[in-house]
Amino acid sequence: MTAILVAFACSGFASFWALRQLRLVGTALHLQPSVLSRALARDRRPDKADRFDRALRADRDAWEALLISQIVGATSPEQAQAEANAALLDIDGRLMPATKVYAACARIAVFGCLIGAAILFMAGNGLSMAVVDVFAIGAAGVLVSLAAGKEAQRLVKRKREEVDVWVESLVGLRWQHQG
Repeated sequence: MTAILVAFACSGFASFWALRQLRLVGTALHLQPSVLSRALARDRRPDKADRFDRALRADRDAWEALLISQIVGATSPEQAQAEANAALLDIDGRLMPATKVYAACARIAVFGCLIGAAILFMAGNGLSMAVVDVFAIGAAGVLVSLAAGKEAQRLVKRKREEVDVWVESLVGLRWQHQG
């Protein structure tokens, strides 16, 4: 019973931590960049960037609102692009899938499984059904951790592409009617 509890604790912790990391990646952005891009594309008025800025003032904690404010307040296209690049570097840090975290979670699940198996062998239970149970519990933790890591990578790639499109259209919108 102790072996199964050890394997379950390690596997459960690994699964929980991997899913927690996936949630952090999934909630790194306050607003959906694909929705913001569609909103920019639908409205053709020249003051759209200013109106966008006013609409998002209530959520100044969101990096998206700060970026819009900086782009709207920029005095040149070069300054706007520099502000956009700085924001994109910041968002890259938030969206990093932390692949080492998912691999570490998988290793924790494996080690819990190995410790549980070692406890069973030391107790003289050799190749019993309890060993199979311990390995099944460990395998479940590994699968959850690796699946969460794969999903995080897919999510990061998609969100980063959406952010790039949105920022590009925002900078272009702000400066297309100037000079």
